[in-house]
Amino acid sequence: MAKFDEIENYLKQKGVEYKVIDLPDTAVSVEDVVRLSGGQVKEEEIIKTLIVKTKTGDFVGRILQGKDRLKREVMDRLATKEEVLQIAGVEVGAVCPILLGIPMIIDKKVANLARVNMGSGDHLKGLEINLPDLLKVLDDFRIEEISL
Repeated sequence: MAKFDEIENYLKQKGVEYKVIDLPDTAVSVEDVVRLSGGQVKEEEIIKTLIVKTKTGDFVGRILQGKDRLKREVMDRLATKEEVLQIAGVEVGAVCPILLGIPMIIDKKVANLARVNMGSGDHLKGLEINLPDLLKVLDDFRIEEISL
C-alpha cells in the first residue's frame, strides 16, 4: 500500500529514473490522460493496475495497457472500491503497482513496451518510467498473456 510520496521516495532510494506527469484534473480514461498531460503521454504507453480477487480469496494485480479490457469472468472478480482502498491505500484510478504488496501479473503486450505511464498513488500525478526500471522495483511479478 503506497501513496505518491512513498512511491517517489522508494524510487529515489532505488536510484530509478522516472518522470512525474502533473495533471490539472482527475483523469478517468486513457483519452483524459493524453489530453490532460498536454500530449506528453502517448496512448500506447499508458498502463493500468487492476486488483483482482482470486478464487482462494487472495488478491493479485493485473497490469494491462490502458485501453485493454479483461474477459467478463475476470471482471466479475475485480476488487470493490473498498477493497482497493484497503489494499492500495488510494482510490480506484490512482493505483500504482509499486509497493502494492500483492503479486503482479503483467500482460505480455505491456512487457513489449520500452516505457510506461501509470498511476502514481495520486489522481493528479502520473509516473513515466522505463519498463526495465519498473520491473526492478516490483517485488513479485510474472509476465503472461492475459486473456482479453
